[in-house]
Amino acid sequence: MLDASQIARAYGLPLIDYERSPATGLLISIGSGLMMASMDVATKCTWCIDASASLIPELDRALGAFKMVCDPIIFVAWFSATNPQAALILKGNHPEVHCYFRGLGADTAESWDEIMERGR
Repeated sequence: MLDASQIARAYGLPLIDYERSPATGLLISIGSGLMMASMDVATKCTWCIDASASLIPELDRALGAFKMVCDPIIFVAWFSATNPQAALILKGNHPEVHCYFRGLGADTAESWDEIMERGR
């Protein structure tokens, strides 16, 4: 049976498995600190990817496959010095992915708590 680790390997993405069976969620973050903090509360997510901007094209292509095996898919990013282009590409191409952006004017949740509630 296809799983997220096989998809990540096929697209060259650095997937981390928290081994939270039966959870099937995927958390994608730009920044490992944000990713680790988010995984502490997003208990529906068993897999996570720290996506640098250079991985966005592969991630964008892989999301179609991830959507077949991961639920929910949550993308978190905090932009202070980072270019938000990566988030805008993913959100534009995959509107059903839950996203929380701060400072972009493109929030799809009213608060951090709301987006994390989707992952619990």
